[in-house]
Amino acid sequence: MKISQILNSLSAISNIPVTLYENSDTVFYFPNLTYLPKLAGQELEALHQKRTGGCHAVCLFTDDLLCYGLIDMADAPGQYAICGPVSAIDCDNRRAQRILKRYGLPTTEAGLLLSYFKDTATCSLLRFSDFLMLADYTLNHESLDISQLLPEGYQGEEEMLSSPPTVSQVVSTPHDASAYERQLYSLLRFGKYQEMVSFLTHVNFTGNQGSLAGTLLRHQKNMVISSATLASRAAVDGGLDYDTAMTLADSYIQKVELAPDRAALLVLHKNMLKTYTKMVAEKRSNNPNSALATKVSSYVEQHLTDPISVQDLANVLELNRSYLSSQFKKETGINLNDYINRMKIDEATRLLLTTDRSVADIASLLAFSSQSYFQAVFKKQIGETPAKYRAKGYPI
Repeated sequence: MKISQILNSLSAISNIPVTLYENSDTVFYFPNLTYLPKLAGQELEALHQKRTGGCHAVCLFTDDLLCYGLIDMADAPGQYAICGPVSAIDCDNRRAQRILKRYGLPTTEAGLLLSYFKDTATCSLLRFSDFLMLADYTLNHESLDISQLLPEGYQGEEEMLSSPPTVSQVVSTPHDASAYERQLYSLLRFGKYQEMVSFLTHVNFTGNQGSLAGTLLRHQKNMVISSATLASRAAVDGGLDYDTAMTLADSYIQKVELAPDRAALLVLHKNMLKTYTKMVAEKRSNNPNSALATKVSSYVEQHLTDPISVQDLANVLELNRSYLSSQFKKETGINLNDYINRMKIDEATRLLLTTDRSVADIASLLAFSSQSYFQAVFKKQIGETPAKYRAKGYPI
């Protein structure tokens, strides 16, 4: 049986479009939708980049919630099939125009795109992955597990921290949901990316989470949706602009609804928190593209519990002290001493909100010369004393 006949049958059964290529030339596509050739090749490069040894099938889930798949033909070198695209959710005119803009196609073709989606399957990520596994098995006699096809957002990556945080963190296994939330979202709010990765890796909430739905999967989806709301709010508090934070939250909420199982949902949640934290960290740095600012930030972040002077930084970076100060101010608009104090006070606010350490203890931990000096710097930056700041609590 010819490859094209197999693809034709699979597409007819599932209502998922397929396009067969040979050396980048279109050989066959089904169904005969006039708009399919314009869409099928849009993610070719991304799909080929994902195709690395091992299995012959890969899945791509775009930010616009379109599902694409690629299947290499093991017995026909140079031939490969593109499956999709299909939409994971219903498509309206506004979303159609956004998709067209992304692909550089005229927005006046929104009607054609909507017609295309109407004639193809509205296909969840799980169903689309099942289709890819069936097609790959039929064409290549290869048995895949769904975990091999899930897109990046649902897959975990082991992240090694180049140098562990030196701040004495109060990392525990909270039994109190509010304590767990305070620790988690304060790391996000202050852009503590390395600490967030460590927290998500080593800290587990063991208290009672309550019940938000009748099934465990539905309950956990509701929990992650709630977390997306809290994360977006914490990110805005941390300096991320409102529209960006809300757009990202909407995207993750839609992906949560499409998560096929609890394992994928857990990974998606962690990736969401890390993404928000990294975006806040970049936003809080006045010039994230500055190599000097990056080096300074990295050093200060890792030595918050040490006394840090401009001369110390100059010695570490092997630069002249005056040059370092003037260049940092030129690139970031911030006085270097003020920047060091700002990062220390950021950590102080986090510790005030998430631990029961005394003000004196925090001042000592962060290597301020005295408690009175710490309070003076804190009030200058935050506008109130540490005690008043702690009393207000963290608005989540």
